[in-house]
Amino acid sequence: MPASFLSSAIARWFAIALFFWALALSAADLPPAEPVKVPTPAYGRCLELIEQTRQVLAAENIDGLEALAAELRTSKERLDGGTWLLSTYYGVLGGLPDGEQEQAGRIAFFEKWVAGHPESITARVALARALTSYAWKARGSGTSDTVSNEGWKLFGDRLAQAHQILDDARNLTQKCPGWYEAAQIVALGEGWETEEYFEMVGEAINKEPTYGRYYTNACYWMLPRWYGDEGEFEGWIAGLAKARPEADQDRQYAFLVWMADRMPVKGEIVFGDDRLDWARTREGFLEWIASEPDNLMVRFQLTRLALLAGDRETAREQFDSTGGRYFPEMWTQETFEAARKYAYEDGPNPLIKPKRTEQQTPRFDYETIRNIGIGVHVLLALAGGFLAGMLLMVIAWQRNEVWAGVITVFVAVLTSLPFGTIGSLVAGCGLLLYLRSRPARETAVDGCGSPWVTLLVALGLAFAYLGLQVLAVIPAIVPLLLEMGVKHQQAAVERMMTNGMAERILISSAWLVILGTMACCGTRMRLTERLGLLRPKLKASLIWLFVFFLVVAGLGYVIDSFLDTRSLEALRLMQLGRHSPVSFILCLCLFAPVAEELLFRGYAYTGWIRSMGWGLTALVSSLLFTAIHFQYGWAALAYVFVLGMLLALLRKLSGSVLPCIVLHSLANAIFVVSSFVSPLE
Repeated sequence: MPASFLSSAIARWFAIALFFWALALSAADLPPAEPVKVPTPAYGRCLELIEQTRQVLAAENIDGLEALAAELRTSKERLDGGTWLLSTYYGVLGGLPDGEQEQAGRIAFFEKWVAGHPESITARVALARALTSYAWKARGSGTSDTVSNEGWKLFGDRLAQAHQILDDARNLTQKCPGWYEAAQIVALGEGWETEEYFEMVGEAINKEPTYGRYYTNACYWMLPRWYGDEGEFEGWIAGLAKARPEADQDRQYAFLVWMADRMPVKGEIVFGDDRLDWARTREGFLEWIASEPDNLMVRFQLTRLALLAGDRETAREQFDSTGGRYFPEMWTQETFEAARKYAYEDGPNPLIKPKRTEQQTPRFDYETIRNIGIGVHVLLALAGGFLAGMLLMVIAWQRNEVWAGVITVFVAVLTSLPFGTIGSLVAGCGLLLYLRSRPARETAVDGCGSPWVTLLVALGLAFAYLGLQVLAVIPAIVPLLLEMGVKHQQAAVERMMTNGMAERILISSAWLVILGTMACCGTRMRLTERLGLLRPKLKASLIWLFVFFLVVAGLGYVIDSFLDTRSLEALRLMQLGRHSPVSFILCLCLFAPVAEELLFRGYAYTGWIRSMGWGLTALVSSLLFTAIHFQYGWAALAYVFVLGMLLALLRKLSGSVLPCIVLHSLANAIFVVSSFVSPLE
């Protein structure tokens, strides 16, 4: 091998080693990280203002708050990026404490301020900001599918109140730039029309073009997660910069990118891909630095944006200029060290996360989901009407009235389509009235059949009661899962409970079980005797009904202290039905008690009492009654079992199932009232 080749190879390897040694040496010589809490005098003034505002607010010094706002409006003080200190001031006033009582107290103070100073725009803007925060407290920070109907109602009501306050404030003689910022925040929650929103934003910018939060809030509005499309706020920024004189365009573009970076979500600042223009941003910041070379915040922001753009060279230049200093509110020390490692040592970029490839689930538009929901409602109504009609036909056939049964089937099916359960209910009442007027095939034979047959029928009807609810819930929940996503089953169930769908399903199931119980009575005994629909002993019924009601109410009060997690969750879900009060009350106070009492204290009790005696009859019927409430935990199940035993005893003492239905309804009514008065959270 020629010597010249060896010497050149050695020289190349030596140069490479020297380069990496120099790079390592430069990294090793990086100054230690030094947090700078007050990078510029403007930030120092901002921290003082925050503390001062909190103190004056805590003292409820209205004159002090008015004076502070007037001073900030006049001075137009702002941070280096463009955020006015007036915006910071209103941010402190609008930030509510955590406790519900404290939040209501803060709102009351602002209302007092408005009442005592009707011409003060500061008071009205502060109240609007606080009400907006109060609205978001009610809604929560989760996605829309996790918000309850009550949360949505409070959210809308409080935003509407804030909107009205801002409308009233607009007519005042006194003006404030903070009014527009407050209006932007309300508009975000209420979803104003785009034209109306940008008309208001344009008016705000024309009056105070340096008020940075106008731009931040508008960019946030234009995100796809809210009311815009991808790339929309970037195009808006470019258009605003282009409207400036040519010499100021890059500087203005840099300012607007900085304001966009202050949005409350991260990951939206993307350079390239027809999004933000890094070359213009960099050029604008360099012009800014040339005019303010000692402004650390401008350099810190340029460094951050350089990392977002993947520009190591610019980031390294700014790190060289700022040394080891960093702003803790911009990034943690760990992120800062990782950023320097990226700039100097070719490490991973801590501000750009690798994109994950997520499996896309099919998305359905609102119209498709609505049509699916309508289809499900139609199918459930037809199925319920058909089952009710068939059971009514069996009842008619047992009494030699086949044609009346056939007619009832058609009436039940056809009326169920527009009227649901009400249609088959009317058809059933009509058939029963007709049968009552006809010679009955029933005989007064004193026989109830085998107790084992009664047990099998009772078990079958109990399982049908639960099974019908499950079979109806499965298709009914599908449109909600298509809207919310499959992973939000709990939220979908809560929505069903809230909008009354679950209660309507339970009403339909109870009605079908009532008909099924009647159909299973046969003709060995009169229907009224087999179901216990006899005239009760009036005096005994009234006395024991009152006594047992007091026992049930007291037992419920005691058991509340021992409720387990499963019971509490089941009761909480049931209480959501209060948002659909009519179906909620009908379900718990009428249909469920009638269906369950006719089955357990009617059909089953009569079938067992003579062959098994009261004790065993009460025990078995109460156990079955408890079993159909399996959704509860042990504490609530114990209450249900005791209630079943009391109902069986009332059946014996009164001689009729009618007082049992009343007691059962009253017991459920206690729960219904508590759902409205003191709902579980």
